[in-house]
Amino acid sequence: MESRITELSARVERLSKDLVAVNKDVARLRRLLLAAEAKIKELSAPGGNGNGEGANILELTRQVEKFKQERKTIKDKVEKMSAKLEKFYQGE
Repeated sequence: MESRITELSARVERLSKDLVAVNKDVARLRRLLLAAEAKIKELSAPGGNGNGEGANILELTRQVEKFKQERKTIKDKVEKMSAKLEKFYQGE
């Protein structure tokens, strides 16, 4: 019984650490996404800094899409971890 408690405690600790790491990744991706969106607005605004950087807009758009996909993946992982923690605390 005590080994089971130790095992479950270790699992909860691992999940908690993973959740903290994922939250840090989400914050980082959110900052990158906001920076990319701001750069796109700056480059595409009329009279903006359009120094022949039209190709950069396409690259930034790809990056934004990539960040959105990574954000979705992280969100899915967080939801799964949350479900596991909830299941654990409900007594499996």
